[in-house]
Amino acid sequence: MKHLKYPTIKDVAKRAEVSVSTVSRVLNEKPDISEKTKNRVLKAMERVGYVPNRAASIIRDKLSQMVGMIFDCSNNPFILEVLESVQRAANKYNYQLLLMNTEFKPELEKKSIKILLEHRVDGLLYFPTVEKSENLRWLLKRKFPVVVVGRDVEDLPVDCVYTNDTLGGYVATKHLIETGRRKLLMINADTKNNAAAQLRQEGFLKAIAESETLIEHKCISNSRMDAERAFRIISDIYSSGESKYDGILCFNDIVAFGAMNGLFQRGFKIPEDVAVVGYDDTAFSSMYHPQLTTVKIDSAKEGMEAFKLLIARINEPEKPPVKKVLDIQLVVRKDRKSTRLNSSHGKLS
Repeated sequence: MKHLKYPTIKDVAKRAEVSVSTVSRVLNEKPDISEKTKNRVLKAMERVGYVPNRAASIIRDKLSQMVGMIFDCSNNPFILEVLESVQRAANKYNYQLLLMNTEFKPELEKKSIKILLEHRVDGLLYFPTVEKSENLRWLLKRKFPVVVVGRDVEDLPVDCVYTNDTLGGYVATKHLIETGRRKLLMINADTKNNAAAQLRQEGFLKAIAESETLIEHKCISNSRMDAERAFRIISDIYSSGESKYDGILCFNDIVAFGAMNGLFQRGFKIPEDVAVVGYDDTAFSSMYHPQLTTVKIDSAKEGMEAFKLLIARINEPEKPPVKKVLDIQLVVRKDRKSTRLNSSHGKLS
């Protein structure tokens, strides 16, 4: 296999009929080059297809102006919304963004980190595949700039941007109870390896425990919970003799859409017969019919705040770690009401 041959500054110099040092001075924007010579060199660069050697710049300047982002699911609209926000932040700070999707596999996460470090990224935005990652410990041991997105890693000195998932699960469940639902189902991701799933379920159970009314409940979890699996869960439950649930809390909006489709197929009305609450408040939540009640996370703010923390960590590697807790909002779409909750509500007694 032949390696692609890139044009060099020697090729540019030959085409422009100037010295190599003149081309170098144009590339480095030195002031002692006339506009006429500069334009001749730039035209020559365009004609020969010259692309500056970024690797050489990294060696010279020590920083690559690139950051890596490691995330765990590219078909989740919420992750894509966060990614869009991160890309805007990268553009604002004049950084390039390199993306790696781990597909929920720890071994891919380790490989992704290796590839990004080989490309000499200045820092990482990190969506952990599991709650306590040895990969994260490895990065911190080497004092590599990293910001954890969407999780609070309590036992490690690392910058984090996250929401209170226990509170989110709590207020969503409390809403179901307050609207008269007495048989509750939670369709959740894997609580053993997914910190968000575990915390949201804790909030679900806490709201039920605090209720003055007896609430029947069940939690179903799976490591690859998605719309199709949620649809099958609903189909199995309502095809069996199992107690029929009148309120369902879902791990995210995609899972909620799958559950709703399963209910529609069996002739149930939402929310009259069964109320469904999602999580994340992706763009589709307000477009779906009926519109989905959901716990809103500000994806734009999460991405921007994470990037700002990473830039601060790159510039000040020895500063104390920062924990940034973002507000959540329960969006009740049937009556267009919403309740904003900030970090001061984060501690549930």
